[in-house]
Amino acid sequence: MEKINIYQKLQKARVTLQEMNLKKSGKNKYAGFTYYELGDFLPAINEICNKIGLCPIINFDDQYATMKIYDCDNADIYIEFTSPIYHYDKESLHNLKDMCEFLNNNNFNYTDESAGHIHFDIHIFDNIKELLLFYKIYCNTEDILYLILNRPNSIIRSNIKTYACPLSKRLNENIINSFHPVFSSVEQFVSFVHYSQNGRHSSININNVFENSKNTIEIRIPNIEMNFEYLHENIMFISYLIMTSKKISNEDKYSKNNILVNLLTVDIPIEKRKDILLKLLFSDNNYLYNIFNYRFKRNIEVNKDISFIKENTSHLTF
Repeated sequence: MEKINIYQKLQKARVTLQEMNLKKSGKNKYAGFTYYELGDFLPAINEICNKIGLCPIINFDDQYATMKIYDCDNADIYIEFTSPIYHYDKESLHNLKDMCEFLNNNNFNYTDESAGHIHFDIHIFDNIKELLLFYKIYCNTEDILYLILNRPNSIIRSNIKTYACPLSKRLNENIINSFHPVFSSVEQFVSFVHYSQNGRHSSININNVFENSKNTIEIRIPNIEMNFEYLHENIMFISYLIMTSKKISNEDKYSKNNILVNLLTVDIPIEKRKDILLKLLFSDNNYLYNIFNYRFKRNIEVNKDISFIKENTSHLTF
């Protein structure tokens, strides 16, 4: 057999996969389209690579997600693909702004089904108290987050039922069915949430902590966003939610802030809970308070039917 180099092998693998005409098993009955699930093509890719003599290795570090495709006939030879990982720092925000401008200036398009997920490192939480409080605030305002994590006058994308389903009701049911367990460690709580999610397609996804080296919690609610200002506002919102959770977790349980957090667990109108949430996060930042208050007012107006969200969110306590 004629020996071929790694680039010829990769091209042969691509053509072989293309000729297999793989079927899409994913179905979105709400929007009426099909899509590839990971299981549709990954087994085929593994078989092709094994036959041709290629071995893909994926790795994550602080700066990049990297895939190296090695030549099995010569392990010193590989092709490398990299994708930058943005952080919440000055340099990354500058790069993110440049990317948004490039996409907009070159007429890149996206569908109404696209999303703008935000990841953050679970290790930002120093202990179980901080993580529990973050989830307590998040889950008790989950219905609000669907409205304020999108730019004003945005329609919540239809595929949230498939890709960003509310978690709070399922998590609350499992807490009740488990007789209100006491979570003494981050690992214990992560395992419990992992079980409650029943997959990664929750509005907040913790499965990355288990499945790869990212160790991130993923917020899946926002629609895709190519406007840097709106995208940056979303990042700031999540950052404030994290910082607030860390701060309040160290306060006395009868502090003013903890009383406000507990009020979120009470069955009160969504507008009242929105006010409490924004007061918790932005008591010292009127600019952000007004931004997200306006988002809520506009988006609750334009989203006439949020029954699916109402039916699948719930108040919960730990």
